[in-house]
Amino acid sequence: MKIVNFAVKRPVATIILVSVILILAFFTYSKLAVDLYPEMKLPYAAVITTYPGTGPEEVESQVTKPLEGTLNSLSNVKEIQSVSSAGSSMILISFNWGTDMGAAISDIREKTGMIETFLPSGAETPMVLKMDLDMMPVVQMGISASDDMSLAQLQSIAEEFIEPRLARIGDIAQVTITGGLEREIKVDVDPVKLENYGLTLSGVNQVLQAENFNMSSGKVKEGQREYYVRSLQEFENIDDIKDVAILTSSGNRINLNDIATITDGYKDDNQITRVNGKPAVGIHCVKQSDANTVAACEAVKAAMVEIEKELGMDLDVQIIMDQSKYIRDTLKTTQKMMVEGGLLAVFVLFIFLRNVRSTFIVFIAIPLSIITTFILMYFNNSTINIITMGGLALGIGRMVDDSIVVFENIYRHRSMGLPPLEAAMTGASEVGSAVIASTVTIMAVFFPILFAEGIAGVLFKPLAITVSFAIFCSLMVALTVVPLMSSRMLTDKSMQPQLTKGKIAEWFETMGSWLDGLGEKYKVLLSWALSHRRRVVLIVTVLMIGSLALIPLIGAEFMPKMDSGEISVSIETDKGSLLKATDETVADVEGAIKSIPEVVTIFSSIGSSSNMMFNTGTQNDRASLYIKLLPKDERNKDVDTIAEEIREKVGNIAGAIIKVSVTDASSMGGTGGPINVQVRGDDLEMLEQISAQVTDIVRKVPGTREVTSSLDKGNPEVQVKIDRKRAAAYGLTPRQIAAEIQNAMLGSVASTYKNEGDEYNIRVRYAPENHKELDYLENLPILTQAGAVVRLSQVASFSMEPGPVEINRLDRVRTATISGYL
Repeated sequence: MKIVNFAVKRPVATIILVSVILILAFFTYSKLAVDLYPEMKLPYAAVITTYPGTGPEEVESQVTKPLEGTLNSLSNVKEIQSVSSAGSSMILISFNWGTDMGAAISDIREKTGMIETFLPSGAETPMVLKMDLDMMPVVQMGISASDDMSLAQLQSIAEEFIEPRLARIGDIAQVTITGGLEREIKVDVDPVKLENYGLTLSGVNQVLQAENFNMSSGKVKEGQREYYVRSLQEFENIDDIKDVAILTSSGNRINLNDIATITDGYKDDNQITRVNGKPAVGIHCVKQSDANTVAACEAVKAAMVEIEKELGMDLDVQIIMDQSKYIRDTLKTTQKMMVEGGLLAVFVLFIFLRNVRSTFIVFIAIPLSIITTFILMYFNNSTINIITMGGLALGIGRMVDDSIVVFENIYRHRSMGLPPLEAAMTGASEVGSAVIASTVTIMAVFFPILFAEGIAGVLFKPLAITVSFAIFCSLMVALTVVPLMSSRMLTDKSMQPQLTKGKIAEWFETMGSWLDGLGEKYKVLLSWALSHRRRVVLIVTVLMIGSLALIPLIGAEFMPKMDSGEISVSIETDKGSLLKATDETVADVEGAIKSIPEVVTIFSSIGSSSNMMFNTGTQNDRASLYIKLLPKDERNKDVDTIAEEIREKVGNIAGAIIKVSVTDASSMGGTGGPINVQVRGDDLEMLEQISAQVTDIVRKVPGTREVTSSLDKGNPEVQVKIDRKRAAAYGLTPRQIAAEIQNAMLGSVASTYKNEGDEYNIRVRYAPENHKELDYLENLPILTQAGAVVRLSQVASFSMEPGPVEINRLDRVRTATISGYL
């Protein structure tokens, strides 16, 4: 063969060519990014629309259905899911794999823009998002401080120092702060005084807005110069807010502090964050869509080290979640297996060949094939991940096959007395065609994977390409490097036995004799098989059928489980529970978990409800805990055993539904349980009944746990039904009354207060000690246009009812999903 002749006759050119390839390989390897899986651009988009003050059924009929109707005409759409909840609509559009998501997003924006004018006036403009795994935080940290530092100070440090520094990192797209205390100017109005002066909360808001402004007022000339005129009326201190003058209905002027208490304080707690029982602030970093996870995580951690040094404060920074740790640990394990596999291959080769030089000549195919594979990975835009590294590990054993066949034939000719150069050329040329045929055959097995579609194609195309190229490189090594080295290294002296004395030599001699004897036994077995062909065919057929029969017993799953050392706990207390009550339950759970010695960190977020991609808001009756365990090599129990131990310890805590699940990197962000049963139908009441029956059925199946239905009961609520006729008699509209209730219960941000370059909300509300009670709501004073005061109970009725549930739809049909764990 020409390639063999060239390699053997021109050793200098061959060595130079191999050296250039190795240099290029090392260069490309240094440029390869590291990740857990091949890059996956999910074919999903979301359309989110807020419609404040409305229930799920109103959101569904007035927002979700019209949007679904127009989005249904998009091309390449696989399915459309939607969730209509109180005040918001979220539509998730799933496209076929391979869809150009840039063009798809543009089409969605065009479709939603066409229907915006038909949405109700209170609905905000639909927001279109491209859903991606990159929207998940890659690093989450909990920052706590010494006892002499308040949570407000910690929040200030996070906002003024940490968040800006991390946001400046090129690979980081967004930094979110949770927990802590946010500064806010509170104007707590006394409702009795407000009523006595004939004022309303909306009137107070208007006065504050009118008093707090800066305005450009034109220009003025003075001599040969021209000056800009600005009216500076913004509040400079809290006293300016207290001294705001308000004109009463009787024509008198009063100051704001005559009817309200103005305090420079903090927003009411709606979320609590703790790390190992200590109040903390959470920092969540999301990377850019085109950034590498490992590089982004390393940049964040390096920046935090610098920030701690610069601040010089006693801050306790706990890395709660670091996606790069999954990647590094997984790849480290894979690389370790590759090294061990390579060494084992060397050992087996040496047992058979019993010659150091011969073993080295054959073994050189493994590192050369692996290293040169990085060139193709670089130009194919592949990353070093568990799939590509697994492909290399898979091909290690095959990489030496071609070299063994070539070298064995060269060795045979050399033993027959041919000179080294002639033996190398003759031996390699004789088996060259057979070696090429066997290699191409194996590559052909992986060829169809290149045409796979969907997530299978995304995951396994890099595997097929990596294995194929590694095997092709091993073929080139077998036809060039092996003959070249054989022609130079197979001297008469080197072909003599390497080990002749000592126990090791005796052991290898014994192994050699055993292998030779194994060959003789194989001859006997082969002779028997050829003499009993029918029996051999029957045995093979029975074994094949038996193997197929075992398939149902093996089981199947998308990805193998991984011991990530991380556990998540979700807690749901009674509907409508106060944040304080939920916090007490979480404290009990934390206490139970702390007793487990393998637990290192407990990150608690009380009042949060979040899913895979984004936060869905705060709910006082919800909480989530993130538990980090000792490294795997420092504990005797696996993560599943510890999760089961946590279930047993928290199972006796009353008043809450507690779910414990293992955080598995192999799930790629999935949050659903392994069991999902879907019920579809348009009648919401019938759907709820059937889903409850299905939930009971699933719960009775042995091996299931934590079975829930998406059609869970909503939060209890006080339903206010305004009597339109009575309201009209007093000159009021239902919307005016509803707005007054909203102002009384929630308050409203009237303006902002600027201080040292920062802006803080000025929130006007009724004094909180009043509006917490139901009696106060019934007697809420409402000022009519005539200046008279009407109690809410005079124009409305009240009832305590369970709140509406979220309405889920799939392909424009209502659905209920029953999910559970094993």
